[in-house]
Amino acid sequence: MDVSHMREVLVLAEHLNFTTAASELYISQSTLTRHVGAVEEALGVKLFRRSNRTVELTRCGAVAVKGFEKIVGSYDTLLADVAAIDEDDESDLRLGMVYYGTTAYYGYPLLEAFSKRHPDVRVSTITAQTTQIYKHLHKGAIDVALTITTDDYGDDVIRNTVATIPLYAFMQTDHPLAKRTSIDLDDLAKQKLVLNNIPVNRPHHILTLFARHGLTPRDVVYLDHIDTLLPTLAKTGGIFIGSMLLTAIPQQHHEFVEINADDFTIDVALVHLRENENPNIARLVECIPDIRKPVM
Repeated sequence: MDVSHMREVLVLAEHLNFTTAASELYISQSTLTRHVGAVEEALGVKLFRRSNRTVELTRCGAVAVKGFEKIVGSYDTLLADVAAIDEDDESDLRLGMVYYGTTAYYGYPLLEAFSKRHPDVRVSTITAQTTQIYKHLHKGAIDVALTITTDDYGDDVIRNTVATIPLYAFMQTDHPLAKRTSIDLDDLAKQKLVLNNIPVNRPHHILTLFARHGLTPRDVVYLDHIDTLLPTLAKTGGIFIGSMLLTAIPQQHHEFVEINADDFTIDVALVHLRENENPNIARLVECIPDIRKPVM
């Protein structure tokens, strides 16, 4: 079964609309229909119940979506691992970057600034989610990581802050709080919150922020992968706490709402292991002031 077809099924499961899903995937609706049919034939079950007006996941479809999320996630990790190893002997600096806005708004400008200062240094890059980036870092597959981070990642790493950015409440447009211009922490703590998982066994950064205000959220759901964010919000009716870097994710049916707390922020930072003595890490850090900070 083609992994790319699994990705298409996941997008269709998110939108439950062939036209919208095909548009996001940059393929024709007939191609999407054919690929979904091939997956259904391979599994021997129907994944979607279709009528003239609606598309619904079947029970088998819901099970398949959960399985495909794990398979696609594992496949992406494999590609990143292989790419990192393949570039190991060819690069003077191996940089890992978190998907979506972190790479687009900070990673590429940082690489541009670095290449202007050090045109002869060979740089290889991989992108992955935060948990995988830290695994690559500790396995020695990359020298330095550009990631959304906190102070909670241990004493074995050195952090150099690129930017400190505010956190927002991100929710579906039909959520009762979506039309507000801002949300107080007391109201936010009463909601079901959706948080991105972090690669350490310590209190989550956002839960620590709530604790500073004497609050404990009523209910919290953790994402295994950021790509599951939109279907998780649809399923739970929850609110994701994240930055405006999420604007890189398709979100035509979602809203960002400001949080009324000045300390609800998180850092974009360059992170590397203390034991890594690659001199190009320091040179990359020196380029931080050169990059133009995005307006979001």
